[in-house]
Amino acid sequence: TTAHLDAFTECAERLYCSYPDLASQFLPDVPKRGPAKPTITPTNELPVTPMTLKPAALEALRSALADEKKQPQLLQTNHASERLAYYHLLVRRHAGQVLILVPTKQDAEEIAASLSQQHGEEVLISTAQAGKHASWAEWEAVRDGKKRIIIATRSGVMLPCRNLACIAIDQEERPEHAQWEAHPRYDARDLAISLAKKLTIPLWAISHVPRIQTAYTQKHMVSSDIPPAQTIIHQTKNILDEATEQAAIACIGAGKSVLFVTPHKARARTLRCLDCQQGFSCPRCQHPLVEVDNRHLHCPSCRTDSDKPLACPRCKSLSIKSFGQGVAGLAEALRTYGVAPLSVIQSATNLDEIDLSKPQFVVSTPYTCKRILSVPHAPFGLLVLFHPEGVLFTPTHAANELYYRLIHWHRMFAHDYEGAQLLVQSGLTLGHPLHTTIIQNDHAAFEKAELAQRKARLLPPFSTLILVSASTDDAHRSQTAELITGILSPLKSSTTSILG
Repeated sequence: TTAHLDAFTECAERLYCSYPDLASQFLPDVPKRGPAKPTITPTNELPVTPMTLKPAALEALRSALADEKKQPQLLQTNHASERLAYYHLLVRRHAGQVLILVPTKQDAEEIAASLSQQHGEEVLISTAQAGKHASWAEWEAVRDGKKRIIIATRSGVMLPCRNLACIAIDQEERPEHAQWEAHPRYDARDLAISLAKKLTIPLWAISHVPRIQTAYTQKHMVSSDIPPAQTIIHQTKNILDEATEQAAIACIGAGKSVLFVTPHKARARTLRCLDCQQGFSCPRCQHPLVEVDNRHLHCPSCRTDSDKPLACPRCKSLSIKSFGQGVAGLAEALRTYGVAPLSVIQSATNLDEIDLSKPQFVVSTPYTCKRILSVPHAPFGLLVLFHPEGVLFTPTHAANELYYRLIHWHRMFAHDYEGAQLLVQSGLTLGHPLHTTIIQNDHAAFEKAELAQRKARLLPPFSTLILVSASTDDAHRSQTAELITGILSPLKSSTTSILG
């Protein structure tokens, strides 16, 4: 029918972005899209960006852009203003559409606010929270070429850009670029690289601390070499180390605030029986439960709540203890000092309602740390990172990388404040190889050691890991296992192995 034909034509138009050869069979009147011809602007005519940027850093960004090639490239920046300055240069260089993929809506708004000062109506923000009607309007604006600068979250890689000239992946190390919590599961970074290769257009991965696999597979450029903030690491298992306590009180006495950062929102990270070492996991997804308060537990993975047991279900012992202080537990410990006001800031906190201009203790998580440090006239003199070694227990081959990156992020945050220190309370020994590379600021040594370990174990980027899973009831479990085995058995070869 006509309705079916219209619907099919609409689908073909939307797929035209990813499958131009296939779509052109059904839409012969639509011209085939080719890569846009870049407009090279002389260096001395580039716009002056509104950010404070050192001349050496700006020259490094211009040199990197001048060496642009039609293949994936990595640009490592050391400051937020360098990222924004590079996007100004990138948009000015290319006459066609420029797609900037960002991790979150807040990042999109930050970049759009900077680019809109010079490009106004050409800028479009596209996020999954826009709603159906707004998403359709965004889709039409991109398809018709009304918007030249598209700043979008991960789903933006599927927008039907007709004159796409360049793709940039902002903060490519952030996990938000991959969708794991719902189907279809995809990684926008991989799709963007595939799209750039298909269209033979340049792709830039912008990162503060790039992923190991990205640095290994793509041409690596560094924008500038900023000396890191002074970093002190203490080995302790207590809530507050004595040296940390003295440094915090001294900072308050000097008229500056102290920012305490813990990777966990709840009261404690894990719960364990001291007698039989039994841990507490979610009955639905087997993810470790976190302690919300004295009576409740929470699963960060599937968002389910449960009551805290009074005794261990295995040995019936009453010796149940929580480990790893979260935001709530750390705030409880700091209230006992009474030397300064205390503010607890989380993702839903309105910063306009909190006066950060006065010396105080501030407790937050890493993702809200960036928002806090962007507040003007906030006199932070000390940044304390509590027990980041919890990420080493994350079930991923990149656990060491997560630990290194978490500390390095906060080094850059501390660098934003002249004279600010970063103090890390960790349960790892001071001579741990990760701590050695962090204190020496030797990213090359960390990257070399991590690549050697992954190569010996055949982990990415030296292999590809594929998880095949199926869910069923208990009555059909054996049949499902046989079905999976039958599907995977033909795949066995010299280059493919089934791990379990």
